Amino acid sequence: MDISKTVLRYVDKEYRTIADYVRETVREGKVRKDYILTLTEVQSFFSKLRDFLKKASCLEQVHADLKCGRICRRWIYTESSDIRVLTKLNPRVVVAYYGDKIKVSYDDREVDICGTEIEYTINMFKDKVNLHNVDEVLEKRSLILEVLGKLKAILEHTEKDFEICIREFRIRC
Repeated sequence: MDISKTVLRYVDKEYRTIADYVRETVREGKVRKDYILTLTEVQSFFSKLRDFLKKASCLEQVHADLKCGRICRRWIYTESSDIRVLTKLNPRVVVAYYGDKIKVSYDDREVDICGTEIEYTINMFKDKVNLHNVDEVLEKRSLILEVLGKLKAILEHTEKDFEICIREFRIRC
């Protein structure tokens, strides 16, 4: 099982990148507050994802050599070359890392993040937004916030599974 060296490192890097961009944008002060609030929400999503992955990576102590299998309650872990996937069966939650992008999905919501590009799906509607394009972000702000909000909530809710497993295995994190 390899979450901390790959997925968590990538999410940390993306979190720092968006945090630096938010600070730079605020310092310039030329853009609307709605744009900054949307960027801050993206940063908050990365923060929640990072916390979630830190809890999941604690289980590496127990499942050090695991390449594929059940790691905790209904959570299944799979890895193959550069791909790492954490899946919960019910409700269906997927956190997948593909080497250069990360994908989080739940129910009919999905977000793929690769650098400054966010591709999101709501039901069958799929769209892509570059975070550096102020007009595009503001135009699609409500959709971005809706997707990220729902995914943050489910990550927070399912993070408790890992906390229970950490206590069951008596692991120190």
